[in-house]
Amino acid sequence: GSISIPEEKTREVSLRIREIKRKHKLSDHFEIKWTKVSPAKLDFYKELVDLFLNEKDLHVKSLVSKKNLSSHQDDWYYDEYFELLKDSFDPSQRYNVFVDKKDTRGKERVDKLRTRLSDRSFDYTKSMIQKIQLIESRESSILQILDLLIGAVSHKLRYSVDKVETGLRQQQRVSTAKSELISYIESKIKYPLDKES
Repeated sequence: GSISIPEEKTREVSLRIREIKRKHKLSDHFEIKWTKVSPAKLDFYKELVDLFLNEKDLHVKSLVSKKNLSSHQDDWYYDEYFELLKDSFDPSQRYNVFVDKKDTRGKERVDKLRTRLSDRSFDYTKSMIQKIQLIESRESSILQILDLLIGAVSHKLRYSVDKVETGLRQQQRVSTAKSELISYIESKIKYPLDKES
């Protein structure tokens, strides 16, 4: 997934996320993650969803794909980044791109990603993407919002409550809090998270 925000709004949104953490008596360094959604923190996560949906300058894109088992996982990961981002840029604008760090060879891979994205936009001077940088998601509350939202989409796709497997109906163990948060998101956006758009 990707999340975009104008550079001048980054600090403001980050401060609003910090305020929400404090309101819910969480540390400023509490990491927002889909895996941490629980009944005790459900209101906190709903408020983060509201912040995202009410902030017109925050935009999320997701790409759902099956891993190609014949390709190396890290190469596949960066290929999917390219597919996700390839139509996201206007060559007349300037961008800073932050990529969630996944591996030790990431620097050469993001440099290659930058070249591919620039070439795709006919930006042969490489000035459109001013900076492409690997970061740990724990360093960015905005990137953590992406983790939360992509987690919800993935969860919805992977663990529907009545999943049919090998012709037998099996009840999946689904976190009530996660299911409630997914329902909350879908009610707000008036669209199912598992439907293509």
